[in-house]
This record gives sequence, C-alpha cells and structure tokens, in this order.
Amino acid sequence: MTEADPILSSLLTLTRKDQVVEVRIITQDGIGSGYYNNPAKLAQAVKILDSNPQIKGIYITLNEINPALLARRENRIIMRLTKKDATTADHDITRRVWLPIDIDPKRPSGVSSSDEEHAAAFRKADEIAAYLTSLGWPAPLRADSGNGAHLLYRIDLPNDDDSRELIKSCLHTLHLLFSDEVCTVDCANFNAARIWKLYGTTSRKGDNTTERPHRKACLFAGPERLTLVPDSDLHRLGKIFPKEPEKMTKTGKEEPVTDLASWLKSHDLGYVAKPYADGTLYILDQCPFSDAHQDGAYAIQFSSGAIFSDVIMIHAEEEPSGGRT
Repeated sequence: MTEADPILSSLLTLTRKDQVVEVRIITQDGIGSGYYNNPAKLAQAVKILDSNPQIKGIYITLNEINPALLARRENRIIMRLTKKDATTADHDITRRVWLPIDIDPKRPSGVSSSDEEHAAAFRKADEIAAYLTSLGWPAPLRADSGNGAHLLYRIDLPNDDDSRELIKSCLHTLHLLFSDEVCTVDCANFNAARIWKLYGTTSRKGDNTTERPHRKACLFAGPERLTLVPDSDLHRLGKIFPKEPEKMTKTGKEEPVTDLASWLKSHDLGYVAKPYADGTLYILDQCPFSDAHQDGAYAIQFSSGAIFSDVIMIHAEEEPSGGRT
C-alpha cells in the first residue's frame, strides 16, 4: 500500500475497474451509506469522515454488486439513513469474489484489543495461512483490521444458495480447527453482502486508551498476482468434518465403546476438545502416525459412541470402534 493514500490503494486492490461499491459508515447516532464507482472520490470522502472521532468504523461491500444500485446515492454519502434508505442485501450481489477470514482476539465487547491480543490474532492468522498453504491454496492478501487480523482469498463463485453454504462450511471448518480461548475465526462472514473494514481507516471501539488504543486498519503488500482458489479446494475444506453421525461406519463387532479422550491420554496424544454436533471434536497436537501431518489432525466422538477420524481408521482390540468413511 502506498503511504500517500492507503485508502485509495486498498480500494484499487480489492475492487475491479468501474465496480460499484457501497461504503457503510457506523456512527454513534446511526448509519451512513453511499455508492461509488469512482475510487478516488470514495477515498477523498472517507478521509474526511475518518478524522471525525464520532465515526466508529468505515466499511465497504467486498463482493460485486448490481451496478444499478449506484443510482441510490451516486458517488455521495448520506450520513443518517432513514428506514426508506436501502443498503446492499444478499440478493444484490452478482458474484462472490472474496473469501474473507476474520481472526478476532477474545476480549470484552465494545473495546479495542490490547497490543498482546492484537499480536495473538496475527499469530493465529499465520497458522491458518500455513495450514491452507499445506492444502495447496495460493497466497492470500493479509491485513490488519485494527483489532485483529484478516486473510482474503480470491474466489469466483455465483451468488446462490450452494455458494452460501460452501463459504459457510469453509469458515466453520476453520473455526473448529483454529478458534480457541485466545482468538476466534468469525463464522458469520458467509453472507454475500457482508461489509468489510475499509483499510486505511480507523477502528474505534470504546475509548482510545493506552492499554486499548484505536488503530488504523491496514492492507499489507500481497503477492504480485493473486491466484484464484479452485472451487475444488473450497469444497475440500468445507467437507473436512462429517455432517451426519449416522453415516459413520462400525467395526462389525459388538464391543464396548471406548472413551476417546481416555484413549488419547493413554497414548500420550495431546489435544484440544471442542463441542461438535452432538459429540466432541478432538483437535490433535500431532498426528499419531505421521510427523508430516501436524496441522488439522482430528477425531470426533459422537454421543452414540461412534468415532470419526481424518487420520486413523480405528480397529483392533486396543483402539476405539468406528472410523473414516
């Protein structure tokens, strides 16, 4: 991003030429909105607004929208919308072009992150990017939301129900694998009209204190050329976790159901346990059979006792019943 105008540079990176973008302004008194197909005009208007301490945050639509919406507020912003002033809805999106991953540090609501929490979000973003790279994904854009970290992957999907569920499942998978007591992967960013922090503007949550300062969101220099994530890779990520416990296979023997947590402990396998469906998901610290498989190894035990694992087929008398289908 250029130091001279990081807002304009961000807009030029995130949008194509002549793309119509809605800008959304969150204030103490309500919501403002405008539609722009001129990035320079949008950047100029936003820079003036961003200097106002009453502005809590400035956001834009990421995905491509119906260009007819420009006529709502053509290259101008209305600062106090009425109920009659529409904003962009999911059905206004013509195409999905970004998979947005928001890593937010856990903290009390309504306050900015501390420096330690802020740094933790970036460490988590590094973990997620490394995991997706190991699956063959291209490099993402990386950004600072002001309070946490962003990863943006270029995609090309129609705006339909299947795409909505695909993006939702991808974010859910990352949440299950990487959210912990320190940081969370936001699962709510699957709707097509989701607004996103405009980089180069200030995030103002709560008061600007030494411990919890207001910061500028920032888009870092990314790869020279962004590569699309293949649809097949999106489907692969979205289908990592089984959706229906009844489809888990059985060993064919009527054996006592093994408690998976106890079994993992007895084999000195470290894990993080999380609720999943009607059972428990165990994210393993290390694959029990391969040093190369360190990220994303897991097992699930459902309430029925059935076990699903992405790395082990359970058999024999010393191991739990069930396995991968």
